[in-house]
Amino acid sequence: MRWPSPLDRRELSLILFAITVFTLSYNLENSVGLLGLDPIAKQGAVFSKLGFGGKSIIAEDGRRPPEWIDSMERKILGSWGWKKGRVAGDGLERSKAKDGDQYSAMWMSHDDIAPLTNKQLDSSPAHTALDSWGSNIPTTRLIKHAAGYTILDNVFLHNGSVYLVTNFPERFPSLDSIVASENKWRVVSVEDALKTVGRYGSRIRGVSWISTDPKPDNSTLISLWRTYSTVDRAIDSQGRTTLPAPQRLIFPSIPRYSDPDPPPELYLVPRVRSAAGFHPFLAKAAFPTMGVLHKADWEDYHKMESPFVFERLVVADRAAASKSASLGQPVFTPPLELEASPYWWEPIRRTVSAWFEDLQPPPKRFGRERMEITYLHSQTEPAVARIRKSDHEALVAELKGMAHDLGHEVNIVSALEDETPWMDRMRAITRSTVLLGAHGTHLLDGAFLKRTPKTTLMELFPADSFTRERQVIARSLSMNYTAWWQDRQFSGDDLPPVSQPGDGEVAVDAKAVVRAIREILTR
Repeated sequence: MRWPSPLDRRELSLILFAITVFTLSYNLENSVGLLGLDPIAKQGAVFSKLGFGGKSIIAEDGRRPPEWIDSMERKILGSWGWKKGRVAGDGLERSKAKDGDQYSAMWMSHDDIAPLTNKQLDSSPAHTALDSWGSNIPTTRLIKHAAGYTILDNVFLHNGSVYLVTNFPERFPSLDSIVASENKWRVVSVEDALKTVGRYGSRIRGVSWISTDPKPDNSTLISLWRTYSTVDRAIDSQGRTTLPAPQRLIFPSIPRYSDPDPPPELYLVPRVRSAAGFHPFLAKAAFPTMGVLHKADWEDYHKMESPFVFERLVVADRAAASKSASLGQPVFTPPLELEASPYWWEPIRRTVSAWFEDLQPPPKRFGRERMEITYLHSQTEPAVARIRKSDHEALVAELKGMAHDLGHEVNIVSALEDETPWMDRMRAITRSTVLLGAHGTHLLDGAFLKRTPKTTLMELFPADSFTRERQVIARSLSMNYTAWWQDRQFSGDDLPPVSQPGDGEVAVDAKAVVRAIREILTR
C-alpha cells in the first residue's frame, strides 16, 4: 500500500483551523474571558447569541444573575437586597416588634441585635482585671466637651481623687468647667502620675456615666445620652447606632438610701431608696445592661490600695454648666452646643416604646389615624404647680368631648406613682401625639412621645413664672412646643420672658386649650 502524498498548504490550513475551532469551543468559558467579558455573569447572554443553550447559573441568594432576570421574574421574586449571612430584604421584614399575635414573637436584624449581645459588653477574660502598665501609663484623652458635659478616656481614681493624666494640660478645658467641685479632680503629668498612682491598677472597662451633682435631677439620663450620642453622629431615624450601651451610672454624692442607717435590730425594715431624678424602671427599660452605683460604691473604689482606670467616662455636672450660664451663656439640658445626629434620642425612645408595643402602625377609625392625647397632672400634690380644681375638671370634660367628636382617645393620668403606676403612665405617653400638663419636671416624660409631624408638648404655666427648659428639650427632639401663660398661647420663639419658676395654681381656659389641640390634630 502506497503512502499518501505529503499535505499541501491548503490541507494543512484546514487541519489547523479545525483544531483551533475545537479548542476554543471546548474551552468556551475561558475563551469568553479573553474577550474582556465576565464569563460567569455574562455567559447566559453570550451563549444565547452564539446559539448555545449555556448552563443555568444560580447565585448564592437563589436568584439568577441580573442580566438573566426579566420583568416577569422580577415581579415574582422581587428585587430585594441581600447580604451573605443576613435575612433577605431591605426594610421592616428584617425585624418584627412584639405584637398581639398568638405567639407574641419578635425578632431583630443582625445590626440591631448587636447591642444586646455580649459582643457589645465587656468580653475581657476575668484574669485581665489587673493591668500592669509599667512606665507606659495610659494618658487621658479629651473626646468631647461643653461646659458641664464631657467625655474622657483613661480617667484614674485613687485615694479620694480623680486624675487626668497628660503632659499637655493646655489641651484640656478648665476643671471647673468639667465639675463644679474640682477640688478632688487633678490634672497631673505622666511623671507625677507614676509617683501618685503607681505602675499598675484595675481597668473599669466599657462606657461609664457619672453625674457629679449633689442632688438628683430628672434630666440626668437625657443629658448623659445627649453627650454620649455625639460620638456617633450617624444615628438614623430607625434608632440604629454603633454606640455600645453604658455599663454603669455612678452618683458619687448620692447615698443609696435616703433615710439614715437604722439600728442593727431594724435592718429587716425596708429602706427608702434615694431619688435619682428618674424612675428606676426607666433605667432598666432603656439601659438593661447598666448598673447604678452610689456614694458608698464610689468610696469603695477609693479605699482600695490600687488605682482604677475608666476606659471611657461621660461626665454630667449641672453646677459646672451653671457657672458658664452666669457669664451670660444659657444653661440648657441637654447640652445642645455639642453637635449630634438629629435622631440622637431615637435609640432610647424606640427601646422604651418597644416595652409598650408602640412600634406598630396606629389603628384607624373611619379611614383616619386614631391618635391619643395624654393629660399628665399632679392635682393631689401640693408642692408642685397644679391646675385650679374647677379648671382641671373643665379641661378633662373638654378633652373627652373632643376625643369623642374626632374619634381619638384621651388618657387622664397622674404623675404620682401611687395614683398611676409608671408602666401605665409611660404606656399612655409613648402612644400619644400630644402631651399636656401643668408646668413641672414630670413633663420631661414627653421625650418618649411618638414621633410625627403633629407631636406636641403643651405646658401650662402659673401667671407669675415661666421657664424655657422644656421648650429647649422639645425643640432638640424635633417636637412642637406650646406654652400657655396668663391665658395666652405661645409657640416658636415668641415666648414670655424667663422668670423664677413657681409652684402656684394654674388658671386655664379649658375651651381655648382644647381648641388649640383640635387644630393640631386636624391640621
